[in-house]
Amino acid sequence: MSEYARVMNWAQGNRIFKQSAIEEFARVADAFLVAAASAKGYTLVTYEESDPLCKKRVKIPDACNALGVRYCNLNTVLRELDIRI
Repeated sequence: MSEYARVMNWAQGNRIFKQSAIEEFARVADAFLVAAASAKGYTLVTYEESDPLCKKRVKIPDACNALGVRYCNLNTVLRELDIRI
C-alpha cells in the first residue's frame, strides 16, 4: 500500500493530468499494477505507449518511467524468454 500511495502521489502531483484522469487511474487496476511491480521489482507488461503530454489519461509507461519501474510489451517478453510462436 505504501507503493500505491507513492504512485498516487506522483499522479496527483503531476500538473499535466486532468482530475478525471487521476480519478480513473485510481479506480482502474493501472495504479495498483504499477505499485505492485514497484514493490516486487517486477517488469510490467503492457501494449500502452508512453505519452507524457497526455492530459486525459495517466498512461502506465509514464507512471513506470516516473517511478523507476521497468515495463515492456509482450513481444519483448517473448523475445527475452526466447519463445517462438
